[in-house]
Amino acid sequence: MRFSIALPVLLALVPSATNAFFFQRTPPQGQQRVAAAGEPELVTAMAGEKKATTKLSAATMTATKPATEKQRKFEGVYTGMDSKPFPNVEKAFPGAMMNSELKEFIADNLKANNYNLKTTLVATSLCCDEVNRPLEAELSDMFNTNFNMGGLAGFPFGGATSFGAMAAHIPDDGSCFVVYGPHVGVDSEGNVGTVERRGRQNGGACCGSAVAASNYVAGVLAGDEKAALPTSPLDAQQYFVGSMLLPHAKRLERASDKMVELPFALYDAQSELMGRILEQAGGAVAGNGKTAVLGGIQINTPPGYSDYYLPLSFDIYSGGEVEKELMKKGAGAPKKFPMAAEVYPGALTNDELTSKMRQTLKSKGYDESTTLVATSLCCDEVNRPLETELADMFDTNFNMGGLAGFPFGGATSFGAMASHIPGKSYTRPPLRRTFAKNKVRSVIMVLIC
Repeated sequence: MRFSIALPVLLALVPSATNAFFFQRTPPQGQQRVAAAGEPELVTAMAGEKKATTKLSAATMTATKPATEKQRKFEGVYTGMDSKPFPNVEKAFPGAMMNSELKEFIADNLKANNYNLKTTLVATSLCCDEVNRPLEAELSDMFNTNFNMGGLAGFPFGGATSFGAMAAHIPDDGSCFVVYGPHVGVDSEGNVGTVERRGRQNGGACCGSAVAASNYVAGVLAGDEKAALPTSPLDAQQYFVGSMLLPHAKRLERASDKMVELPFALYDAQSELMGRILEQAGGAVAGNGKTAVLGGIQINTPPGYSDYYLPLSFDIYSGGEVEKELMKKGAGAPKKFPMAAEVYPGALTNDELTSKMRQTLKSKGYDESTTLVATSLCCDEVNRPLETELADMFDTNFNMGGLAGFPFGGATSFGAMASHIPGKSYTRPPLRRTFAKNKVRSVIMVLIC
């Protein structure tokens, strides 16, 4: 009796000069490989017989180029390119962005810091789990392709060597952009740490490596022996995932929801390793090139919904040192206060508000670099955080407000503010964007009590 057994297939591929992959084997006796000229061909010359030529099909040739979003959306296969919001993610990880929002966030910040996307090479350090490929694919669409530094749980196991190799591939006069972070699933029931997977009735752990490491560190905390340093590469990555998570064992044990806290702990461990890699290899970026580094948590969702990413840090490095922080550490993960939403339905967190403002103003033709923000907020010190965040967006703010948020500066203060709107040739202080000439000058007022 024969049994049909489904087995994973491992392919050893050899890249050809045309950037396609061909299966390589030793030709049988009497055959030889003949180099192709002009249109790529696979040619086999038979001894004493007429040459038989097989041209590569158009489908084969298109495989050498990154697949478009349309090509990836073929029937019956979930690609993760969906754009439908998934409320369960937003409840568990406030501040997380859908992949489409993340792309806009990345583009806006890089362009604001003089990055040219056409001469930027993106390097990703995301877990090898297949649910993480959609984000890589979308980043490849932005930057043409991506360099992959990541391994289990998203740790940059390629290390300093892979960073140096990547730096040598940066387009002339360009820079690099690194995206890293662990991942976590949120299933259709809102459970964190698991997600539905294509073709499987039960999804299972997500991230499996992270959960295994969490169990390991919990055991060590309870008195189990630490694993020995591996002498074989057979499972070395998982050893180091557990080893680097060990300093966070007590933190995980105290967490009210370990599966929610786990990706944050892994992010901290990965940030420490990424910092060491940049310290050692950051100088490999040539010329005036910079290294922008975005760290956070990737969040996987069920089929039919967009995946998410929670930004936790965004820095620009010159060599191995931070030159500019584009966001406050952990600013991407503000805690929502449920009672505020209950009392004032529809209320937005400060991050949600500034993001909404940015999108709306951009759609109306506003340019942040030539916009002056005027606020009318109460003089109480508890209101300064929003003013600070608005000032970060627009360089500074004009203050019209007084007690209870009334605009007691009145018409005189408005007239004074209007005369301060940036001119055509104004430049911001160092590390800020320069105003482009002939831009429309604008003002935005925030009147809140």
